[in-house]
Amino acid sequence: MWITIGIIIGVYLVLSAFNASWNTVVVSPARIDGESQGLIAELEQTLARTKNDPIKTERFDLVAGKIANLSVQGRGTLKAVLMHGEVHIFRLATVGINSFDYLQECLNNLLIMEKKVGEGGHQNRVFFINPEFKSAVESYFKKINV
Repeated sequence: MWITIGIIIGVYLVLSAFNASWNTVVVSPARIDGESQGLIAELEQTLARTKNDPIKTERFDLVAGKIANLSVQGRGTLKAVLMHGEVHIFRLATVGINSFDYLQECLNNLLIMEKKVGEGGHQNRVFFINPEFKSAVESYFKKINV
């Protein structure tokens, strides 16, 4: 009787080991590869959709043209506002904007917008990237690696 139980347990262990090795060597890599191929196909479709979006392409071209018309200091000002988000007029010098003229240059090109906060004069002005152009401005600076 003990021999029969031992044989049954031994056969069970051998079959379990064979099943585990079969799943590890044959089934898992094929399943993982299938999942990977599906994910790659999905990502390629997403990339193709975003690459061929004519509105984004046109907006990027428009922004690139506007930035190309800025002076070097104007581009630096635009990047400083992009990096710091909303910039209060009192913080301009602390974020590297040393002249209001360059900020005005960006305002004239509609790349930067301003809003008045609270009551009063120019002390309450906050500057930020035009939300319509923000992703295109970010893409521009990523593309030129500046």
